Amino acid sequence: MNPLHVGVLNFMPNAQAYGRSVAAALQCADVPVELHSVRLRSHAYRSSGGDVAHYPDFEELTARVALDLLLVTGAPVEHLPYEQIHYFPELCAIFHEAERRRIGVMGICFGALALARYLGHDKRLMAQKVFGVHEVQACPGAERYLGSGNRTLQLPLSTWALLDPAGGLPGARPVKPLLRHREYGDLMLATEDEQLVMMLGHPEYTADMLYREWLRDRDDPANTYTAAHEHESFRHMELLLSQGGSPVLANWIRSHVRATAQAA
Repeated sequence: MNPLHVGVLNFMPNAQAYGRSVAAALQCADVPVELHSVRLRSHAYRSSGGDVAHYPDFEELTARVALDLLLVTGAPVEHLPYEQIHYFPELCAIFHEAERRRIGVMGICFGALALARYLGHDKRLMAQKVFGVHEVQACPGAERYLGSGNRTLQLPLSTWALLDPAGGLPGARPVKPLLRHREYGDLMLATEDEQLVMMLGHPEYTADMLYREWLRDRDDPANTYTAAHEHESFRHMELLLSQGGSPVLANWIRSHVRATAQAA
């Protein structure tokens, strides 16, 4: 089969290392995938490293590649008002163009919050960073991303903001829940047609990635977590992910392949 063309808007610090983690998560789908890095014209990428300046922007990429899917990563700006995120208007324009072209979009963490705001749903700031591996419950339709028969998922989280359940703005478009946490509410949602998917967790994270974030944060008194962690905490997280994790990104790829085949 021809490879799927997947664009990646990567805002994470140390973008090259993170990009390898995303690529590994997507390649688990066992279907040919060709990844295309995308840059925003309005973003400086000061902490990303690598040669981001030579990546095409969304308009340049879609002029030469028929994208199937677009993945929008997290960014360390989820705590900021959208008005202070200077590249947010360009991001919304990309979401609009992706919808027009029928390109499936998944946002992760900040990417999910940005996608939700584009659809008219606001966020809520947390007093402490929501961090660690948390069990979430599947809602109807989630089997597309979890695999048949799975009703729970061990989901890595690392965020200062989540969706506000009462944060629908005037004219907000309907979204449906796919994964829900008993305390934090809906952590994965989608539009009714599932073209736009919002994943507020980090299904691509490993326990080691969480550990490195914790090491980075622990000496900053501003970084308070919802639960205390020690070095041994991350061994337990690794066990949870090995027993109850799910290749959400790979299943997103597989579901697109199935939907395309059914529509043919």
